[in-house]
Amino acid sequence: MRVFLNRLRLLPNYIRQRIINLNLFERKTPRTVTIIFREQLLTRIFILLLTILSVAAGFYTFLVVQNQVVTISQPSLVDYQQLYNNYSDTLQCPCSRLSVPYGTFLNVTFVLHQVCTSDFVLPIWLNYLASFDPILVPSWTVTRMVRDFRTTGASYFQLLATFCSLAKSNIEDAQRIFTNTQFINAHVLASPLFNQQIQAMIESYISNTQDNFKRTFEWIDIAFITNFLLTGANTNFVVAVTENDTLIVKDLIFERIDQLNHNSYANDGVCACPTESLSCFVTNLLYINGSSTLEFEQIFSELSIGCIPLVGFLHSKYAWWYNETYLKNIQATYAIVINSQSSLHIKSLNTSIPTRFKNSSLEYLLREMFIETWIRNDTHFDQFYNECAPISCSYTIIQRRDIIVVLFLLISICGGLKEVLRILVPAFCKLIFFFMDWWKNRDTQHRK
Repeated sequence: MRVFLNRLRLLPNYIRQRIINLNLFERKTPRTVTIIFREQLLTRIFILLLTILSVAAGFYTFLVVQNQVVTISQPSLVDYQQLYNNYSDTLQCPCSRLSVPYGTFLNVTFVLHQVCTSDFVLPIWLNYLASFDPILVPSWTVTRMVRDFRTTGASYFQLLATFCSLAKSNIEDAQRIFTNTQFINAHVLASPLFNQQIQAMIESYISNTQDNFKRTFEWIDIAFITNFLLTGANTNFVVAVTENDTLIVKDLIFERIDQLNHNSYANDGVCACPTESLSCFVTNLLYINGSSTLEFEQIFSELSIGCIPLVGFLHSKYAWWYNETYLKNIQATYAIVINSQSSLHIKSLNTSIPTRFKNSSLEYLLREMFIETWIRNDTHFDQFYNECAPISCSYTIIQRRDIIVVLFLLISICGGLKEVLRILVPAFCKLIFFFMDWWKNRDTQHRK
């Protein structure tokens, strides 16, 4: 026991002597006091530099922050939303499917003015009106200042049904193209940016659909006006027979009515269809019984008769669509001649259904495609995300290295420093010793 204590007492001195005599650069050369001293000095310099550099490397490795990329494989929508809330600036989620049809996550529908689904455009109503022969209209109901509604009623409702059908087909074609259009994106878009882009696409889709219909409508308008077609309702020409039994066609001159009632009328000049086809209109009357021009049931002021049916149609108002009295009187005028057909039960438009179109012209209604509203369903980001099906999501975080990583890095760095210092320290000190010996020898020689 005493021996162990004595050894334990001598242990510090032994360690100190071992440190003092430590020589990591001992060589198999002649051993002199100077050589041993220099080898021990190299050892101390080596250990000191290795310690300082290792401590510095340890502090740098632990304290300096760095960017670290974290990857989550096949994240769910909930995972993505959490990642976006925390790492929106650096989050990247590449899609496994680069193109996704709009129809999978977006639905845009429309509501037309109720007239396009009303009795006014039903085939049974159109056929009923078309069955009337305008030749049967008494001559006194057709003058240069007034016209019987029965001569133009069929064309009016046929134009209405045609434009309703044209608006529907244009919108349905545009919808089909839009829903099949591919939304191409390499990465999952952030929800706010996704909604922003989708809203811009919807606005563009609506605008393009309306513009395409307007171009179609304008071509129809131009075709009617510029071709100077003779209308079947005889509203832009007059057929006359000369004394020589020759059939001639004359231009029609209209009288502009300034005042009209059951007792008298007054005109305000005349207009000619060849030169004023866009502003020349005849007053429309509803006849039921009577034997003269002034014996009419009511003035149909909302409906204009122009030189060309389309022009009069566009210039007309449509508030009367909601008036049941008008429909009853129209059917009564036809029933006078069409005795074989029973009266139809045609309903006026429902006043309780709201509309954004007030008492404007039919032209405005057409240019708006009869559309009351576009129904833009909520964009379904979850459906887009599922179709995109991201393979993974990566985000970047800035933080210090884990202690275990620091230890492994420090061990690697120390190992590298040790090898470098074992080469550099002896070489550098050897150069210093060389100059010291040279200087010492030089002084010795000078003294001799």
